[in-house]
Amino acid sequence: SRLFIPHLHGDLCFGLPGPICNVAVSTCGRLSREPLVLVGPSGLRDLCRVTLGTTYCRLGDFKYQVIELADIPEPAGLPPIYNAQPDALHMNEVPGMVVHPNVAGEWEIPTQPGDRGVTVRAVALPHTVPTVGYVVTEATRPGKLD
Repeated sequence: SRLFIPHLHGDLCFGLPGPICNVAVSTCGRLSREPLVLVGPSGLRDLCRVTLGTTYCRLGDFKYQVIELADIPEPAGLPPIYNAQPDALHMNEVPGMVVHPNVAGEWEIPTQPGDRGVTVRAVALPHTVPTVGYVVTEATRPGKLD
């Protein structure tokens, strides 16, 4: 129910709208009522809105939510190419949020229904564009695994 995007290079994000449209069409209303949650750097929301909107993508009952990670450090010398501006929701988008880093410089991803003790946080990673890695932590369970 969640998809984590570490950075907005084309190899990771150009293919994102296609699978969203395919899932929406192939499930025809048989999906959970919970939206697909997309987590990634600033710009992900605009990418989804512009791509889905300009391609006239109709997702039926399928919903998605974007959680953007703000203030990811930019590598030295990277020219500023992204300028976020508020815009209307896509017709299939439910309101999301912007998550800012905590004092340790990590982004704490909000929990979702059914997470069952699983938490996710993001940490900045060095790359040629603003990038994060995701740390998934499961709650300790009683018993022993052989």
